[in-house]
Amino acid sequence: MFYQVALIAAYDIGGIQFFASTLIAAEVSITGGFFVRDLWVFTDGPVVRRSFWTRFMQYQAKSLVSTLIIVTATVNILTSVLGVPHYVSTPIGVALGFGWNWGWERGVIWRRQAS
Repeated sequence: MFYQVALIAAYDIGGIQFFASTLIAAEVSITGGFFVRDLWVFTDGPVVRRSFWTRFMQYQAKSLVSTLIIVTATVNILTSVLGVPHYVSTPIGVALGFGWNWGWERGVIWRRQAS
C-alpha cells in the first residue's frame, strides 16, 4: 500500500522520473512497513527485544534485498522492459518480496523469546 501510493505521488502526480520514483516509493514503503510491524503486527507475544534503532537498522538491511532489489527490479523490468503498467507490476513485485520479508521479520528482527 505504501509503495503504490508513493509511486503514484512521485511519478504520476509529481512527474519525477520513473526509476527515481520507484526508489522513493521503496524507501517510503520500507519506513512505513517498519512502523506498522513494530507498533502492531509483532505485538502478539514476547519477542526478543532490541533497541528501536537496532530493529530499524535490521529492518532496513532486510529491506535492501526485498524492497530495493526484488520489488524495484521486478517493477522496473516488467514496466520499462516488458511494457506492463506499473499498476500491475507493483503488486507482482510486492508478492515476490513477501516470503523473504516474513522469514526475516519473524525469524530475526521480532524473533519470539525462548520459553
